[in-house]
Amino acid sequence: MKILMLADGQSVHTRRYQAEMKKQGSEIILAGIEAGEATDIKLPRPTGIMIFDYILASRKLKDIVEEYSPDIVNPHFACGYGFMTGLSGVWKTKPVLLHCLGSDILVSPQKSFLHTMRVRYALSRADRTVVDSECLKEAAHKIQPTVEPDVIPWGADAEAFEIFNQRIKADNSAKRPLRIIVPRPHYKVYNNFFIINSLYELINDGRIVITFPKWGSLYGDFANVCREKCRPGGIGFYEFMDRTEFNKFLLNFDCYLSASRSDSSPASLIEAMAAGLYPVVADISGVREWVNENNAGLFNLERPETLRDVIDNLLDGTVDIKSVIAENHKLAKGKAVFSENIRATLHIMQEMVSHGKE
Repeated sequence: MKILMLADGQSVHTRRYQAEMKKQGSEIILAGIEAGEATDIKLPRPTGIMIFDYILASRKLKDIVEEYSPDIVNPHFACGYGFMTGLSGVWKTKPVLLHCLGSDILVSPQKSFLHTMRVRYALSRADRTVVDSECLKEAAHKIQPTVEPDVIPWGADAEAFEIFNQRIKADNSAKRPLRIIVPRPHYKVYNNFFIINSLYELINDGRIVITFPKWGSLYGDFANVCREKCRPGGIGFYEFMDRTEFNKFLLNFDCYLSASRSDSSPASLIEAMAAGLYPVVADISGVREWVNENNAGLFNLERPETLRDVIDNLLDGTVDIKSVIAENHKLAKGKAVFSENIRATLHIMQEMVSHGKE
């Protein structure tokens, strides 16, 4: 099966998806405006304003479909490449499977009526839609009532599950300070400043060490705040690394932390559960399909002290961490093995291709 994927070639999720699709025997051609190492076809970006570039690139997309004759077109995500696919008209001759992202459906339509119309248009032009959570399915259906998306989480790599076994053998659960990773880039939605403002006293007391990514549009400002508020050595930053390296990197941590304002079945949370990290997450609807008060530390984004309380409980030993991480690992293994979820996606594509444009 030949798949034309439309996506950001710089995205970690794009590269994971593309690589696993190829591994499972599909021919996948990646086209996108944002060029990356994985991009096969660079779409034009004449204006530098994404919405206009999506509109202009829709003409090129029609030519690409005629030249490469894919069996199916697979845009990621609705507000950008899904919208572009709709404008191109290729859905008239080729089946279209649209993948939707949390911010794509949960955040973008809140910006303006025009954003909502773009998402609705993309949803209406796709033959089928895939989302990663039930809450996203519900949100997509509200925007476009004719849509009934398939729910397939992104999932974790096999190597992440193996890290759990290594963690149990190493048994570093009592090691202090508590080692926390926040694998969310420095963008407004991920709310990393909230974490520092809530926990800097624990950092300066030497009770916890937190490690963040070294990228994102707010990274410079964030690093400055960390230098002002936190002791040397209390905050770490890591460079981008490939999936195999990152999965091994997770073995260095006890706890996963995210203060994101918006999420839909976050892949980083699932990876942490697979690898045996204790999850500490903001209590928002997108994470509730995976965690609750029994298997995670939940905190209120309106009350910074609630995050401090969760970490204090972990430090004081009042949480049965070993039992929680074992159950979370089992949950992730039952629902979110990345290779199996890609296989489910390919099954949907094969059904669509076999039925053609009826």
